[in-house]
Amino acid sequence: LALERAVSQAEDELQTCTREAEELKHYTRRLCSQTHRFSSKDLTTFSRCDSLRSIGRDEISKYLDCVQQEFEEDLEQAKSLYASCNRSTDEYNAKAKHCAGVRTRWEQASCDLQKTSALLCSAYVKCR
Repeated sequence: LALERAVSQAEDELQTCTREAEELKHYTRRLCSQTHRFSSKDLTTFSRCDSLRSIGRDEISKYLDCVQQEFEEDLEQAKSLYASCNRSTDEYNAKAKHCAGVRTRWEQASCDLQKTSALLCSAYVKCR
């Protein structure tokens, strides 16, 4: 009875672990896809900056300041997305490794139950 309970508990833990790992996998995929999409955008187009209408010094300076600000904002966003992707990937990998250990415990508990059942059955047959 204790072995059956151990198998049942291990199986429940494995199912929970597997579900959580799948959720993390989908979340990670979404975060990393956002990172990829952002890094694939055309960074040579600075959409918030007015186009140059003349080559006057003040206008060029204003345009370059705008370009620099937009680039720095994009760079910060890219760093944040990249960090989120990496953090989520690390969490998923840790969860997958933990689940592999849970699976091993479940398999061992199942084998122990099977061996014990086989021994008990053979002992019962001998007693008859």
